[in-house]
Amino acid sequence: MIEALFRNIIEITLTTSVIIAVLLLISPLLNKKYTAKWRYFLWIILAVRLVIPVNFTLPDPPLVIESRAMQTMFTPAPAISPSEAVIRSNTDADANFAENTGAVTQHTAISLGQIISILWLAGIIIFISCQYISYALFIKSVLRWSIPVRNKRIIEIRDQLLEDMGIKKSIEVMTCKKISSPMMMGVRRPMILLPHEDFCTDDLEVILKHELIHYKRHDIWYKLFLMYANAVHWFNPLVYLMVYEANKDIEISCDEEVVKNTDIRFREQYSEVILSAMRREHTRKTVFSTFSYGSKKVMKERLINILDMSKKRSSIVLLCSVVLITVFSGLFVACRNNKTASEELIDNISLLDSGNSYAFTNGKMVISYNRGAVSAEVPLTIDPGDQAAHDQTGIYISREKTAVAYNSLNDPRKVEVFVSDDMGQTWNAYPVEGAETKNEVFNTKFIGFTTRKDGWLVLGGSVSTGHQYHYIYLTADGGKTWTETGNVNKIYDHVITGAGFANNKIGFICFRYVNEINPVVYRTEDGGKTWEKCDISIPESYKFSYATPYSPSFHGADGVLPVVLRDNEQGREITIRYTTSDYGRTWVYDDTLPAPGEIMSHLQGNGAHDKNSPVHENGEFFQLRD
Repeated sequence: MIEALFRNIIEITLTTSVIIAVLLLISPLLNKKYTAKWRYFLWIILAVRLVIPVNFTLPDPPLVIESRAMQTMFTPAPAISPSEAVIRSNTDADANFAENTGAVTQHTAISLGQIISILWLAGIIIFISCQYISYALFIKSVLRWSIPVRNKRIIEIRDQLLEDMGIKKSIEVMTCKKISSPMMMGVRRPMILLPHEDFCTDDLEVILKHELIHYKRHDIWYKLFLMYANAVHWFNPLVYLMVYEANKDIEISCDEEVVKNTDIRFREQYSEVILSAMRREHTRKTVFSTFSYGSKKVMKERLINILDMSKKRSSIVLLCSVVLITVFSGLFVACRNNKTASEELIDNISLLDSGNSYAFTNGKMVISYNRGAVSAEVPLTIDPGDQAAHDQTGIYISREKTAVAYNSLNDPRKVEVFVSDDMGQTWNAYPVEGAETKNEVFNTKFIGFTTRKDGWLVLGGSVSTGHQYHYIYLTADGGKTWTETGNVNKIYDHVITGAGFANNKIGFICFRYVNEINPVVYRTEDGGKTWEKCDISIPESYKFSYATPYSPSFHGADGVLPVVLRDNEQGREITIRYTTSDYGRTWVYDDTLPAPGEIMSHLQGNGAHDKNSPVHENGEFFQLRD
């Protein structure tokens, strides 16, 4: 949850930072023609965008940021040995699941992304805590030395300004020896603080008007919201610059409101008041207060703006343009950290050695998790003597999602999928809409999931003279609905031997060798609409062989592709592995990782696998047993 939230924040901070940077660069030019008021509203709009942790992106955003999670492993939980594993019925699967959680999950992992997310949250807490502690100490010191103003002249000026400005609430005015400059303080109970009462009437009117403008515009709440935006993005230096510019524009826009429709004499008097406050300034700055502070450069900019008599415009069009850019900029950036659509990726590579399996017993399919530590029965009945029906079933097994694709018992042309989200305790059946329109009885099925929501299904029709049509379906709702997205039939229509997807866009179809020695694998980046052939070569030492690729397994950008190398003359075969770290754009032969079930065996005369040959199911190689 926190990692998904942090990814959204990264997407937001990237897109908003570009806008902040552009505005900071062009501000000197715009300041000459436009009032500070438009910047005043613009910064708060950006602050709102920074605080709302929701981002919507296009299905294929131009910029995708991938951050591969590094795993920090802790002590593995004790595993149950095969001799201790007992096949249990579906009725007590719930108890088995609770009892054997340690066996099913063989390690607990904390990714680098999770660690960074926790540090980010800790940074927010520290940032906000420091602000509130600073304010608490400040207000305690100030109130200790503050007394209500008793001077009737000051009270009369305040009351008159409240009436003129349409402020109904009575704002208390106090004097405090601990401050050196007039200021307004407090969120729930705002008050105006004066360092002393010895102001001339004209100066007092200007000072009180300036602070009451802050109150009327809710500038303390404005500054508070900026602080929260800064806290959420405490790691982004551009947000600090934005907050600095926003605080400056709060004062400049307030100055513009004070001197609006006044002559140069009044502006000069107002400038002198500001300069006088600046010379005495040594008050602690806090987001819960307003007062005239700033560096010499900022004060110079304020004074120039006050004395500038030229007519400046309000840029409604510019403001609206920036608002639209801010709202829609998030569509073009996505940050993915081994996750898709806020769903944690299923580590399909680890399934290669997970010990998940299935078997048909008296027409019933029984699925075993983690070498039999937990077992479950699929509510699917198949004629025990119908071996073809067994072979036509596609199975995917993981702790997060289990799915069984099969031909409908009522109409073999129709395909249905049993889905379980709780390791076989409960099952739901969903139809694959449109499969029956192909007028095929699908004897080949490959199915899998990359997240709990995103899955894929490849259906292969009947084989005729080495050719086989196939169809690809994707789901984004956990298997409830399936949508046909494409195929490779017009490019390469030979017999498929495997399929796999890395996410809801990138997928692979593998084919049995025909005339080519190298593995034939096609790759898509748009869910199956378009395809290109992967450049995969077998090592020189295996050039005597024909290569048959099987289903690749993925975890984020990392993938494993098993390939069976077959020597027809010698009647032998061996399984090797290829690996990728870039979503299958490139594949590299890896002789450091032994393939599961790797064997060298002699084949029977008809070319079929004997009992020791590897059979690829659910991303694993199982050896057939008597």
